[in-house]
Amino acid sequence: LAVELSRGLDENPSTAERGALSRRIRAGLVVSVHCDSHAVATVHGSSAYYLRTNAVNRILAGALLKRAPLEMQGRRPIEALEHPPKGDWAYLRRSWVVLHEHDPATPAALFECGYLSNDHDREFLTSPIGQAKVATGIVQACLDWAQEQKT
Repeated sequence: LAVELSRGLDENPSTAERGALSRRIRAGLVVSVHCDSHAVATVHGSSAYYLRTNAVNRILAGALLKRAPLEMQGRRPIEALEHPPKGDWAYLRRSWVVLHEHDPATPAALFECGYLSNDHDREFLTSPIGQAKVATGIVQACLDWAQEQKT
């Protein structure tokens, strides 16, 4: 598993530049990792977004949510769910700009680790243990997804 980051500590490339990078390196998979915020501080938990143009994207979004740290799972507001699978994981179909910039044939999902506007999420996401758990979950989700594609 080779990883290419699209930004450094003080860089903020445009979505077009990030898409160009994924096309240039011929990415086999794109996971766009973010932290969310909400005006209501009680909103919390991980969520994943994918484009409905490719069924494989939904599988990737599901793997990301399945492997999200337990501290962050199952907390997306139910009214935001379009088609929840088993459990409370959020599968939302939205046309996020960052997902449109990549080669449409490349499986892609946007993963919101949690809400920085929520005290619990922010404390977890800014801690070394929380960051390690999120990173491990993302890597494991990518490996799970790759294994599933082989079957």
